[in-house]
Amino acid sequence: MLGLLGLVAVLLALVLLALANLDARPMKGWIRDAARAQGVALDFERGRVTLGGLRLRGLRIASPPADAARAPHLVTVGAIEGQWSLWSQRLDSLVIRDVAITVVRSADGTTSLDRWLAGLPQKEEPPPEPLSQLLSSLVPPGLEAHARVQGVTFTVLDDAAAPPRTLALTTPGLAADLRDGVLTATLGPEPLRLTVDSAAPQGTAAREVVLGLRGLAKLDAQGNGSLALGLTLERQTLTAALPPLRQVLTLAAALQARPAEHLTSLQVTELSLLDGAATLTAKLGLREVPASANAAATLAPELDDATLRLDLPALAR
Repeated sequence: MLGLLGLVAVLLALVLLALANLDARPMKGWIRDAARAQGVALDFERGRVTLGGLRLRGLRIASPPADAARAPHLVTVGAIEGQWSLWSQRLDSLVIRDVAITVVRSADGTTSLDRWLAGLPQKEEPPPEPLSQLLSSLVPPGLEAHARVQGVTFTVLDDAAAPPRTLALTTPGLAADLRDGVLTATLGPEPLRLTVDSAAPQGTAAREVVLGLRGLAKLDAQGNGSLALGLTLERQTLTAALPPLRQVLTLAAALQARPAEHLTSLQVTELSLLDGAATLTAKLGLREVPASANAAATLAPELDDATLRLDLPALAR
């Protein structure tokens, strides 16, 4: 019996040692081979997993071979760091930094993302979960978690445009906190920045638009939630034809899941566009229509009430 316990202890120690050195042979090779079997060319610089956390550095997913010359990597992640408490079901912190996604758009309109997805093993998708039940499943009971994503950039190398151009979208940070049965997501305070850099004419400066984006969303274990979103124009050099504008969008909405009625209710208490030139309030529902022999399950919108106001002179400007 003591010999068996000793063997288990030795095996456990070897497993923990291997997890703490994921970037060493043979662990790194095994991980890369397992990812390759799923159609993913994965690599990383440093990796470590312990009983209390993980740390990854320099994570990379290669682009399809046809696009490697234009963009060697489809996805790169500078760092992933996490700390958790296994016995108390708590994710103390998960931070993902410096995420770069680079997509090549070919002259025929297809993208490197299309080609990458086509190379993944095809799996039969399970039937979609009804929306009214899906919302509540997003809040696991008894779990506390805190996560942040910082520094995300989407880049499109658009070879289908004439002349070719590069579009780069940098997004604000995203924080998610799950505590006491409520999931809270916060967007901001960093701006949303879109840069358009054309290959011609030579010497033309890149154009950009910078938007202030703030958001707050909450969802509880019953599938009830709220959303507040604000989008302001800070500056733009895309076009001189755009009239002065400050408030692009303001949105406030509430969500209520009603699984017994196969219904999800949405109430838009405020939607304001273009410095208030257009405003909307609305109450509507999304009725779940189950799948039949000839059709997949769908959502049927049901509009209960809506008020739309338009400032035509302001829109004409």
